[in-house]
Amino acid sequence: MPPPPQRYLPAYHGHCANALSLGEGLIATDGRVWEFFGDQLHLFYAERGRQRWLNGDWKAYKADADQAWSNLKTG
Repeated sequence: MPPPPQRYLPAYHGHCANALSLGEGLIATDGRVWEFFGDQLHLFYAERGRQRWLNGDWKAYKADADQAWSNLKTG
């Protein structure tokens, strides 16, 4: 069986995108709270985080989460 398309692989290895964007580190998720932002699947620990991204500046939050993820990977 071929691997899933890249867009269906969750960002940040499935850790909470909102927690990363807030500088809270790696918070595990269970896959029940999710949303596509841009062309990538993002998982959230709780609905409140998903709503923050939906109702706020998700591009800025994603940039913060991307930076935090990069720092964790290289640190």
